[in-house]
Amino acid sequence: MLGVIGIGETGEEGHGTIYWFALALIFLFLSMDEMMMIHERLTEPVRALVGDSYAPHYAWILPYGLMLVAIGIAYARFLFRLPRRTALLFVVSGVLYVSGAIGFETMSGVISSEVGNKNVTYVALQTIEEILEMIGAIFFLYALADYAERKFVSLNICVTQQSGSAQAN
Repeated sequence: MLGVIGIGETGEEGHGTIYWFALALIFLFLSMDEMMMIHERLTEPVRALVGDSYAPHYAWILPYGLMLVAIGIAYARFLFRLPRRTALLFVVSGVLYVSGAIGFETMSGVISSEVGNKNVTYVALQTIEEILEMIGAIFFLYALADYAERKFVSLNICVTQQSGSAQAN
C-alpha cells in the first residue's frame, strides 16, 4: 500500500514521494525481520557490546529503539505535512505497535530473566504484545487505505490468470 501511494504521489510537487517509498522499504525490512527473526539474533552481539548489566533481556530493543528515534526525527516534517486525520491515525497505529513491540517485550523480558517464561504473567505479556502489534498494523493499514481513498480519484488493481499463472496489471 505504501508503494502504491508512492506511485500515486509521483509528480506531485512537495508531497514526499521519497518518504512513501522509503516507508515501503522500512516496512518490507520489518516484515522480513519478523519472518527471519533478525532482531532476535542481535541480542547476544548487543549484550557483548554494551555489557550484560546495561542490556535488557531482549537487547535488540536498544538498536531498534535508536532506529525508531532516528526515523521519527527524519519523518517528523513529513508527518506534519500529512492531513491531520492521516497523521493522527499514523501516530495512534505507531503508539499501539511500539507499545507492544518494545514496551510489552521489555516487560516480558524482565519476567523471563527473573522467573523464566513458563508462567502466566509471561504468557499474558506476550499475548498483549502480539495483540498490540496486530492492532497497530491494522490501524496503519486502515490509515493508508483512508489516505488513498481521500487523496486519489480512483485506484484500480486488476489480477488476472493467464496460462496457469497469475499476472498483475
